[in-house]
Parts: sequence; structure tokens; C-alpha cells
Amino acid sequence: MQLSSRLVLKTATIMLGMIMLLVIMLSMIGGSGDAAFYSYRPDLSITWHDAHWGSYADYLAGNLTVTYTISNGIGSDAYDVQLTGATANNGVSLTSATPVSVGDIAVGGSANADLNYDVPDGVLWFHNNITGTAKDLNGTSYPYPLNPDNLVYVEGTSGNPRISVVDTSSMTVVNQFTDYTIASGQSHRIQVSPDGKYLWNGENNPTRATGFVQVLDAATGVQVKKWDIGNHNGPTMGNWTKGGHHYLFFPAERAAPDGAISIFDVEAQTLIGTIPVGDTPNHIWDTTADGNTLWGTVGSGVTSKAVAYDITNIDTGVIPTTRSAEVTIGGSLHALAVDPVRSRVYVGSSNGGVNVIDTTTNTVIAWKAGGIATSHNFTMSPENAYLVVGESSTYGCTEEVHDPLDPAWPHDGTRGPFVWFLNLDTLTVDKYFESQALGKSTPSHQSYTRDGAHIMMSMSWPGDPNGKVMVADPDTLALETIINVVPGPHSIGIPGGVNTY
Repeated sequence: MQLSSRLVLKTATIMLGMIMLLVIMLSMIGGSGDAAFYSYRPDLSITWHDAHWGSYADYLAGNLTVTYTISNGIGSDAYDVQLTGATANNGVSLTSATPVSVGDIAVGGSANADLNYDVPDGVLWFHNNITGTAKDLNGTSYPYPLNPDNLVYVEGTSGNPRISVVDTSSMTVVNQFTDYTIASGQSHRIQVSPDGKYLWNGENNPTRATGFVQVLDAATGVQVKKWDIGNHNGPTMGNWTKGGHHYLFFPAERAAPDGAISIFDVEAQTLIGTIPVGDTPNHIWDTTADGNTLWGTVGSGVTSKAVAYDITNIDTGVIPTTRSAEVTIGGSLHALAVDPVRSRVYVGSSNGGVNVIDTTTNTVIAWKAGGIATSHNFTMSPENAYLVVGESSTYGCTEEVHDPLDPAWPHDGTRGPFVWFLNLDTLTVDKYFESQALGKSTPSHQSYTRDGAHIMMSMSWPGDPNGKVMVADPDTLALETIINVVPGPHSIGIPGGVNTY
């Protein structure tokens, strides 16, 4: 009778335990649309298949055998799949020697594998976390599972639109999506939803009448939704929320006469309206920290302007039709960032470097701030002490910046390119990252990791078909590593759109 009771208890334990097992790999979430992104990372998921005692002796000793089913969804065939470890609670421990080889699993296929556990008498249930690895057709090995908080997405602009997925805990590429339906597309910017589950980007294609915006599943690259909005340069997500929802702003040249700003609700994944601009909108727009004002730039030449719109009530469907402010800057306007703690907007101009606008008076209070002559993009540092400025393909430098730092600094174009760190209290350059010794690679976009421990700089490397992401210590700017990513890397997206202007 006692043995029978023990058997019933053990059986109940396993059934409960298996039901409560944690899924260790991302499950595939299906979608629809006409973009066919190819994922190099196998789309693996795991479920328990069976639990049994291998023998009467195993039963007496509490040695449980669990059979798992490992399935491969979409993307890439999986080679050399292995289970590398398992961690359980309630005193349950893995006794199998690892790694356990599963073999190859084709797309849409599955395979079974056994793991053995020691289950103490009296245990009624346990949670179990399993880790594994798999290789793609090129022999690249990927770990499972991944922590979504550690992932960043690097957008490529050369050839077929591509996205490299980088795990910032290991600083390695763990996936890549390629859209083979848009052979000559330009995927310029990328943003990630705050929950890390979806990617927002856009494609411009010379063979298409209009460009489009799309939502992709962040785990698989599958297109979830799509809107035709006109020729554009990608989304902007500010550091704010309204009514519990985040919003994305896409400036488009052909969405309305003389351009418009398409506004998307990120959580609802809906287009809620457009702001008529009355001019050609440039590609970076940002909001004040309270989410009440949208700033951007329009036009080119001597009449180009920074403009503002009141978006206080967009969560209730009130879309502005007129500007609340405009400030003439001049030149080609490419970069823009709103200061989250100071009453300022920073605008990058081809003839004025970093222009500083005081938003209490809507006037320019600094021109070529810090002596920076050219700029491609801006990033606010996590503590809001610095404006990080990526230079725009210029190998020279200006005396205003460098003489205080190095009186012997040459001004003959032999230094640079640079990523400048503009001190926002003094409006002077305190430090800089120079890529001269690294192939004269051109800075494109920068972004801090979520913990602020690293700054990542996407760059094109002359003579190398791969793009690069340089990773540096944000305090010392010492180079930590260089990651090969998609060709023509541009913006870097992290969950929530943090520090990605």
C-alpha cells in the first residue's frame, strides 16, 4: 500500500510539474502581410512530451525521465540542436550529463530528447528552466532562451533591407532578418515597442509609388501590419506616454500636400491621424518630456525651420493642424533632440553644427555649440548630461572644439570622424570617440544599452562588406569590442525607443 501511495504521489508530482514547466524558447507568433523576412536564427520552442520512471529501481530512487519535444517554427533549419542545462526548484536537480544532443531539426519539424532529474520524496510540483543552443546553415551558434531586455536591433540600409539582432549581454549577433521582397529598399530607421515584442520600421523603394510603415514580430521578423504612407525616413518615438499609450511619428513627403506626419498608436497598432506640415518634413521628430509638444524640422536651404505642434490631446483624437512655434535655422537639417530636463531643443544643421533653441523664447541661443561643425544624429546620455553627436562623413575638425583640448590639434582633415560628447551645462566638448584608427569609418547612429553601461555606435567600414557596431565605455570611451552587423548599419533600436533620436 505504501508503494502504491508513493507511485500515485510521484505521478501527481510529475503531472503537475510538467504542466507548470516554463517554456524555455520563444514561441512563434504568426502574422500576415507581403514582406517575407528570413530569419537566420532557428525559431525553437520546447514542450514536455512525457514523464516516466525508467525502471522500478529509478522509481525507488526518485530518478525521473522527462521527454521533451523541441519544435522549429519558421526561419532557418536548425543544426546540432543541444540541451545545455536545466535548473529546477523545490529540491529537484538535473542528473543528465549535458549537453544532450538533439540533432538537426528542419523548419516545421520537431525532435524529442530526454532529461533525467532527481525528484525528492514529497515534492508535489517544480518549475524548470532549460537552456540550449542551435546552429544555422552557416554554422553560427545561437543560445536559447534570450532575455528580450538585452536585445537591440540594428537597421541596415544597403541592398535588401536587413535587421541584425544583437544580444548586449554577450555583444554578439543572435539573429538576422532579411526582406527579400524589397531588393532595392531603404529601411532607414527602426524603433522597438516598449514591451520589446514588436519592431516598427519603414521601407522606401524607388520602384514603389509610396513608401510604407510596418510592424514586425521581434522574435521572428514576420510582418504583422503595414500601412502605405508615402516616402519617409522612419519613425520617431519620444520619451513619453499619453493615456497609457506610446506614439510614433513618421514624417512623409507624399502622404499629403507638401508632406505630413503620420501618427501611430504603438499599443493599439493603429494609424490615428496625420498632421499637415505644409512643407517637406525632415526625418527626426521628438517630444517634450511631458508629451505635450512635438518638435521637428521642415524644408531646406536658408528658410529651413524647426517647428512645434501641440499634441496635448492626441490620445483623445485631437490632431493639431497649425504650428505652435517655428524657428528659422537654415541649411540642411538632419538631427534633432528635445532636452528632457532643460527648456531646449537641439537641431543639427549643415551650416550651423549644433543649434540650441531656448523653448521659453523660441530663439536660437547657440550656433555651432561646442564648435561642432557638422552632425548626423543626436543621442541624449542616460543622465541627460551630454548630447552625443555623430559627425556626418567629415574628416576635418574645427578650432572651436579642439584647441582647448589639444592646442596641437591638426586641422588638415587627417583626424576623425568623431562622435562628440557635448556637455549640456557648459556647451563645450568634454570628450570624443575617434574612428580614424579604425578604418575612417563613418559614424551613423549611437545608442546606450538599457543599463547605460555601454554606448553602441553603428558605422560603415570602408572596404568591408560588413557593417560595424563599435561598443565603448561611455565614461572613458575606451573601445570594448566591434560587432559585425548588416551592411550599411544605421539606427539602433532598443525597447521603448530609449535614447534613439
